[in-house]
Amino acid sequence: MMICDFVECFHYHDVRVHGSRPVLTGAAAEPTFAELSSIDMSRLLSSDILDRNRLEEVGIACRDVGSFYAVNNEIPDHVCHGTFEDIACIARRGRSGSPYQ
Repeated sequence: MMICDFVECFHYHDVRVHGSRPVLTGAAAEPTFAELSSIDMSRLLSSDILDRNRLEEVGIACRDVGSFYAVNNEIPDHVCHGTFEDIACIARRGRSGSPYQ
């Protein structure tokens, strides 16, 4: 059996690693994040190896916070808006009790 079978766990998908860790409570709890990280995604295409290496921030944000705000991602606004509309639709379905409505 795994530890997550017994305690509440936080599941994450890092850049190369899937994992989980127990949710820390009480004296073992650590400070949480105060804001979402903004990560410049144009670094992915940079010819500067130092820029590309700094993308480890993505893994840290996913592992430690669970999310980040991607800037300079070159995704068209209409795609982003459509995605947010789809998420809202899924959330509304979840509240109604059936994912198939």
